[in-house]
Amino acid sequence: MRTAFVLVFTFALCGVAVDPKLDFTVTAESLAKEYKADGKAAKAKYAGKVVEVTGTVETTNLDGITRPPIVWLNGYREKPTDITQAKILVNIATKDLEPKVRPLAKGQQVVIRGTMDNQTVPALDKCEFVKIGPSTAMPVTVAGLEAEFKKNRDAAWKKYNDKSVVVKAKVVKIKKDDKTFIWTVTDPTGKGTVQLKAYCEVRTNEKLQEELSAIKVNDVIILLADADHLGEPVRFWNAMVLKEPPPGVKLPGDKK
Repeated sequence: MRTAFVLVFTFALCGVAVDPKLDFTVTAESLAKEYKADGKAAKAKYAGKVVEVTGTVETTNLDGITRPPIVWLNGYREKPTDITQAKILVNIATKDLEPKVRPLAKGQQVVIRGTMDNQTVPALDKCEFVKIGPSTAMPVTVAGLEAEFKKNRDAAWKKYNDKSVVVKAKVVKIKKDDKTFIWTVTDPTGKGTVQLKAYCEVRTNEKLQEELSAIKVNDVIILLADADHLGEPVRFWNAMVLKEPPPGVKLPGDKK
């Protein structure tokens, strides 16, 4: 009994809060390295354990009928020049967390807690957000983005690659190619002479399809997307419609 008392008293003095629900606290990079080095050993160590991971967002996916949203966290590259990298798959716990997932931008830091799946690759299930850092989305205008890519395509691609942009745009044309929504957009306050295309693929999420189908010509929407250099001269790729800019992000022309 005396030993138990001393242990409890020591923890109280040190101010250490022990969370009985948490087994490991790691970074996405270190976790990805462990699984890359020895998937079986990492599986034996983490499977079924509650893990809290700090990392940056690589991409998100809301396209599911019954499944909750998915977030991919950046892991690591063996070489800085590598195109592919080991990544962490995060299955968000419930659909009601979708409003938190939708505005997440590439490179935005998050802390996520979940249970590790029984796999030889790092995949967290039933996750909740512990912390969401400031948005890394870069506010742009349609005309401004086009001008940058026309002036110096390589420099613009270097600036926007692996980042998300957010833009307020007016829809001037709508096309649907199979499961892909294609909007031609322009600046709401401009003359409409500069136009770019925005693409959003939705294969299985019927609710999201209905939401995007309700968008009409002349509607003003907010898009979070990749500035993709494969456009002419640039396009909004993997676009998602937001109700408002990500927290802390001010769009050009906004008074707030």
